[in-house]
Amino acid sequence: MVNAQTVRNAWYRARKSVPRLEEKKVSLYNLRHRAISHMKAYTNSDKTVMEFAGHERLDTDRHYQHAVETERRRIISGMENDAKDAIPSVSGNDVPVPRNAGGTSVEIARLLERTDVAARITLLKVMDANEREEVMRRLSPETKEETLSRMLMEPQ
Repeated sequence: MVNAQTVRNAWYRARKSVPRLEEKKVSLYNLRHRAISHMKAYTNSDKTVMEFAGHERLDTDRHYQHAVETERRRIISGMENDAKDAIPSVSGNDVPVPRNAGGTSVEIARLLERTDVAARITLLKVMDANEREEVMRRLSPETKEETLSRMLMEPQ
């Protein structure tokens, strides 16, 4: 059996060789959290992650798991793709979106940020696909997530 202090001493020596780790004083505990969080990104099996981490209880395993930004981006990207497929293209006879009346995609996105989600979706649905994509790209992550979630829940 290896003494815990021996492991810590080895970690401190290794950490000194990586300036960013040393600057942030990253501990072995931090690495454990990060490793378990990233493991979960590769499998939906809690049992597998628990086995790798040596956990016997699910609540212990969940304590070590944190949201990983790459996973968050993957979720948003998937939701955007699903929403693109769910929104029908609009013919020229439908309600027009104000264009060139100072209505750039940035200004439209700013307006939509302050708009109720139902109204936001209605406006997005009447835009052509390219314009809708440009406006969606300019929404804040929170607004985009709320909008896409609601759009995906709507019956088609």
